[in-house]
Amino acid sequence: MSGKYNFKYHVLESKSEYCTADYGTRELSYSTHHGMDFINDAGHACCAIAVADGEVVAVQDGVDGFDDKVYTAGNFVRIKHESGVYSRYLHLVKNSIKVKVGQKVKAGMALGMEGNTGYSYGTHLHFDINNGTQYVDPLPYLMGEKSFYKTKKPTSTTITVGSKVRVKAGATFSDGTKPFAEVYNTVYDVQLISRNGKEARIGIGDQWTGWMYISDLYLANQPAPSADAAKAVKVGGKVKVNAGATFSDGTEPYPFVYTTVFDVITMSKDGKEALIGIGTDVTGWMYVKDLMSE
Repeated sequence: MSGKYNFKYHVLESKSEYCTADYGTRELSYSTHHGMDFINDAGHACCAIAVADGEVVAVQDGVDGFDDKVYTAGNFVRIKHESGVYSRYLHLVKNSIKVKVGQKVKAGMALGMEGNTGYSYGTHLHFDINNGTQYVDPLPYLMGEKSFYKTKKPTSTTITVGSKVRVKAGATFSDGTKPFAEVYNTVYDVQLISRNGKEARIGIGDQWTGWMYISDLYLANQPAPSADAAKAVKVGGKVKVNAGATFSDGTEPYPFVYTTVFDVITMSKDGKEALIGIGTDVTGWMYVKDLMSE
């Protein structure tokens, strides 16, 4: 059915998609439609954007206009994503495509202008998903119910209830209070994990000591993090983000943030935060303690 959806992942630069033709199982008059057609609800044509990180595997350009026989998709881009699914963006304006085959793209990167090429009767974007063998309903992916990214499996460095941990030198309790000196030299049990997964209550046996941010803990059987690691973070340097860390405003990053090498664009005056990105494209502010120098 046509209409407005509250998407988690977007395919138009305006992030204001209006569906004019739905996927076949919801569009009884167009049951063979294997994608979703969108126009910009803001009222003008805009760029199609990559719905998620991936690699461009196919590009077609040079189709002038209507074609219902050979180039029915018009000008398009096809992207392979980490989870193995493919996304396509059809009917783009001739010569507007901004990417090429083999190029790595990030979510939100402009691909080309929505248009009216191929088997099309008006400016719009046809978006579809293929799972490697067949076209499937794009809606669960756009709503975030299915993922474009691989599911991260717990590793040997994952801190869970029952883990034996140590506290990183200089860390405070999550309420901001400073521990006694012996806390940094003691092995603790993880007794509870907070609902948001960001904090752990530590103690010895059934005696609890306090709540710590998980990013301030490390497994007791692992080497202590280098005390110089944070100091090595500097403007112009390359860094990675610690697993589970949030932006310094508390918002959650997309999964690709934890696997990407970023540039340090600038630092806060107090040296506790760093603005990271790729080149001059800003990603966000992170606490330096949540970064690892590359």
